Amino acid sequence: MPGGNRTDHKAIHKKRKVQRNRTLDLLAFLLLIILGTMFFIPLKEFFAAKMLNYATVTDGILEDKITAEGIIIYDAKVVQASASGEFVPVVPEGERVAEGALVGYFVTAAGKKPMYASASGAVSYQIDGLEAVLTPVQADGIDLNKILTLLDGDEHQIATPDEGQPVKDGQAPEESVLGAGKGLFKIVDNLSDVYFLVQVKDADKAAALEPEQRIRIRLPEGQQQKETSSIGAVEVIDSRITATVASVTQTSNGAQVLLKIKRNDIVLSGARKITIDMLLDTIKGNILPNKAIFYNEAGKPCVYVVKKSRLAIAGVEVMGTIDDMSVIEGLSIGTAVVTNPSLAKAQQKVYFK
Repeated sequence: MPGGNRTDHKAIHKKRKVQRNRTLDLLAFLLLIILGTMFFIPLKEFFAAKMLNYATVTDGILEDKITAEGIIIYDAKVVQASASGEFVPVVPEGERVAEGALVGYFVTAAGKKPMYASASGAVSYQIDGLEAVLTPVQADGIDLNKILTLLDGDEHQIATPDEGQPVKDGQAPEESVLGAGKGLFKIVDNLSDVYFLVQVKDADKAAALEPEQRIRIRLPEGQQQKETSSIGAVEVIDSRITATVASVTQTSNGAQVLLKIKRNDIVLSGARKITIDMLLDTIKGNILPNKAIFYNEAGKPCVYVVKKSRLAIAGVEVMGTIDDMSVIEGLSIGTAVVTNPSLAKAQQKVYFK
């Protein structure tokens, strides 16, 4: 029937239209996927590159060190006032004098009396009252914590002036009124061995120390090893000296370590407290952070380096590691390396300046 043919034709046309629309929708969807992928992959790479952290290889020295606070123990003879009066020094703090040398004048109501060095050594006006207790002979039996507590509590009194005015390093005290029996000055024996008694709080570091071990020590400014040149000027040679571990005593805070220093290795003054660096190991070379190093399938240490805006894997040789840094060979100074290699891959594009 004519009417029936027309209905069938419309149904077929509608079905074809639906199929065509579905095809167009599918093509559009596929096009969107392709376009999205084209933009998404570079975008993903960009953000992945931005998540990378970098460091550069530098030249330097790694030190495995212990920074320890303690005291200096030395032989010293204190010259005391015989009556009330004023002491007028003529020798600066730390200067070495011969026995019998004039150190200053003691002025009393009876007149002005010259005061001489009772022995050869370094002059100091920093009298702490512990000169008879803190001696090399008794060094191994001293409780360092008690001494430090005492020194911290009486720090303002460790001086020659009667009222406890502090004496600055390298300077003699101002004139002051002293009572009988008060210390005028002391002569520190610079020809006998000196001891450092220090507290090591890191138990692991303390475990690396043992008696008779020789160790390098870096002294604070003002206590460096020195030498007199031919023209009489004093020149600093090195702030590092060699000491011998005399004893290691375990304490609740770590360990109390007694170090023996050979005579004339330091410039002595009467200063009692000191902070030193004990150098357990020193490595010099090209340095980078440990976290930059990863190991390949063969177990060889490698790093990701930046080459022409891309990452490349480079093998290195680890010469030594101290704390969170390593000395390596195989890379030149200034080379950029990735410090979070778990997020990196070879040939990855990077945005690194």
